[in-house]
Amino acid sequence: MADAAPDIPQMVADALACCVARWREEGACRRGGHYDILVHGDAMRAVAVSGSGGDADSRAASYLGPDIGMAAAVIIPGGWDGKAGVSYAVHQVSQRGRRRFPERGFIRGGVCDLAHMVQAVAAPGRADGVDERAATLVWRAADSIPGDAIPASCGPPGQHARTMTALLWLDGILALRREGGPGTAGVRAIIPEWRRMERDGGAPVFGPAVDALERMGESAGKAVEHLQKAADTISDAGPDRAARLGADLLPNMSADRQTAAEYYTRKAVAGLLAGLVISEDDVPDWSDDSIFQRYRLADLACGTGTLLRAGFERVRALHESRGGTRVTAARLHRDAVRSGITGVDVYPAAAHMAASSLAAVMPQEWGGETAIGWMGVGGSEGYTGSIELAGADHMPDTGMSGRVATGPAARRPVSIPDRSCDWIIMNPPYSRTRIGRAAFDIAGLSASERAGCQDRWGDLIRSEPARKTAGMAATYVVIAGKKIKLGGRMGFVLPVSASSVEAWSDTRHYIERNFTDILAVAVGGRRGGDSLSEDTSIGEMLLVAEKLEEPRAAASPIHCATLYCHPAGTGEAGEVARAISSALNHMKESGAETCPIIIGAEAGHIYKIIPDGRGSPWSPLGVMDIRLARAAMHAARGRFCSLDGASVPFAAKMAPMREVFGIGPTHHMIGHRPGKLPLGAFEIVDGRGADMFMWTASSKRQTGLVMEPTHTGRAGRDPDADRERMRQQSSTLFYTRRIGWGGQRLLAATTAKPCMGGNAWTALMHDDTRVLRAAALWFNSTLGMLVHWTQGQRTQNGRSNTEMRALKEIPCPRFCELDGHILDAASDAFAALSECALLPAGRSYEDPVRREIDVAVCSMMGLPGGALAEMDSMRSIFCREPTVGGRGRRRRAD
Repeated sequence: MADAAPDIPQMVADALACCVARWREEGACRRGGHYDILVHGDAMRAVAVSGSGGDADSRAASYLGPDIGMAAAVIIPGGWDGKAGVSYAVHQVSQRGRRRFPERGFIRGGVCDLAHMVQAVAAPGRADGVDERAATLVWRAADSIPGDAIPASCGPPGQHARTMTALLWLDGILALRREGGPGTAGVRAIIPEWRRMERDGGAPVFGPAVDALERMGESAGKAVEHLQKAADTISDAGPDRAARLGADLLPNMSADRQTAAEYYTRKAVAGLLAGLVISEDDVPDWSDDSIFQRYRLADLACGTGTLLRAGFERVRALHESRGGTRVTAARLHRDAVRSGITGVDVYPAAAHMAASSLAAVMPQEWGGETAIGWMGVGGSEGYTGSIELAGADHMPDTGMSGRVATGPAARRPVSIPDRSCDWIIMNPPYSRTRIGRAAFDIAGLSASERAGCQDRWGDLIRSEPARKTAGMAATYVVIAGKKIKLGGRMGFVLPVSASSVEAWSDTRHYIERNFTDILAVAVGGRRGGDSLSEDTSIGEMLLVAEKLEEPRAAASPIHCATLYCHPAGTGEAGEVARAISSALNHMKESGAETCPIIIGAEAGHIYKIIPDGRGSPWSPLGVMDIRLARAAMHAARGRFCSLDGASVPFAAKMAPMREVFGIGPTHHMIGHRPGKLPLGAFEIVDGRGADMFMWTASSKRQTGLVMEPTHTGRAGRDPDADRERMRQQSSTLFYTRRIGWGGQRLLAATTAKPCMGGNAWTALMHDDTRVLRAAALWFNSTLGMLVHWTQGQRTQNGRSNTEMRALKEIPCPRFCELDGHILDAASDAFAALSECALLPAGRSYEDPVRREIDVAVCSMMGLPGGALAEMDSMRSIFCREPTVGGRGRRRRAD
């Protein structure tokens, strides 16, 4: 008698159940009657799985309806044994319509990869309007709290402190409900229950918030009534919402965080970063429930704990997929809350929210102590919060630090010794000192305290590879480098300027020499609403790196990963992390310079660069078309690279601009406009005179290779010798420090007679007029624009700003190496084009004058016959890049 055919759907159901403890123990995965497989358990929406063969995709889509909001299509290979890989896609339906992930193709992975994605997507999601309704009720509660009732640990008196107090009361109400306490109790019933919970360690309750409620007594009744309604709203949206209270509500309610340039991480981004930082290879046995007794996860600026929770969820998923049960996962969670997860924030209330939400992930006996606490700022010594960790294991015992705990333990500062953390995952504050705002611009600090903090910060990092001008984020990267174990891994959300601006060059160099497996991730099509953090339009990136045992003499490679879009949720984030890791592994094994990121279809790419050892920009990051990134990188290093990857050397070697030209002074040394701070040798005024300046940029008037000076000058406060020194640095060639690709036409231009630079234009000096003219052609050519693009900031789409120190490092040809007849020909070409008007740089793909400049540069650099056609294509691709001004739509190669 022939063997019965295997029951593939049942095999898939059994394999899925093995990956998630709750599913396994609840029998959540089963044959579903109408469905091939139905996954339906507590605290999750029902998911249908089609594993029926070639029509799995269409069958899964047909399952969607009122009862099924998500369906997975699984393609099973022939002879499947229940363990081998499968292919899958997920269909979802919401108020916004139907969506398939990935849009095209199928994801390749294991059954547990599918299970983790289904689990994340099927968890009760963000119900439309829940956060808005809850936030409105919290605002109403906060408005009814008098200022004199607010505990100092919630911050200085003001709206922020009232809001934080209301959030802490709401958190306590939710914790009481989780323990089975009275669901709609008033003030008299709540206070003794909270005191009991605080004493017994059943759940973390913020003591000062309890004190505040006790002081207010029945006068807090209206506030508590609003908060009970908010708790009802949150509970109705699902049990997961309570654990994410701080992450969901506080970002929308804390203006002080934005003032201090601290932004809350989106949940999907937190999941992506956790998936990249915590690798499957990090722990020999993930089934061990004592992992957090030996491994430590930390966030030195934890806010309300979004990243810490994401890190725990990543560890728990790996534990359960290796056979962990809900009982062993609970032990894992207990150790994580008590000691395995460390977090620090400047606000005691935020630290409490982090500890509370972490404890609420798996409600159980708390134990009374955590490794999550606070390090305050200000005071007579100008303390700097967790920046104090730059030179110590913990903050001095000054009464400005503590931890979330009960009893005497609450007064002990959180300690983080050097080389003590296995994983550090952070979204640090970006704040830096600039005109009109101090780095420590935190509510409640006096001007003298802010100045003291600023000075102390400088003292703490005086010998460290981090500059204050780079902001606090660079400082935290260096601190994390001290606290991470050898072989440990750190992950950051950073401003994308960290990859390019000169102020970060020391920190980039430090990363390149002290870490390996360095990965930078950005989204190429970024727009203001798609940042990695809440409530910011700042361009951001992820950085992941593993600590070396010894610094390298040569810099480690940088893997620049560009995604074409953000992950829409934590389920997709896990797949993105896995796809990036897979691409990285392929590059290591094959030695490839580039690799696509595949999630069904191409979802991004990785470009590996070998740093030059000077902390130069990681320029391929965020470039949508990898062919253009490669062409730009090769051009900066003296080679012409066609779009198919073939390359030839330029006729002249490349060198930093400072080695080819004399670089004129900054505008601060040259002068100032009337009514401005009286700096420099001249007062710059309108009109014409003996001293002329290229002071401002004008997209309307500055259209060709030869320009008219914009201003004249009269004697300023500086001595005559300073004015004469400025005159000695006049030139006829000028380079812009700031270009708007959509309107401005020129990176460099000349004047008929020598003059001085200014605010927008920097003088480049050379004795040979032919070199000046050849350089004007080069800088305005396609290759010149690409090289500038690799060095300038790309934090704002459509603009590229360059600091003076960075400008000096921009590569350009050593024009003096060219034969005299080549320079003569370049000078003649310049003369022929000097009166022609160019189109804005962002429209160079349709600019006949720009093409003629490219003709001259091809001849000057000795490029082969097909180079001009390649440059035509490069101009078109360049203008489509989001950072230049295009829509960022990726087109297939021609």
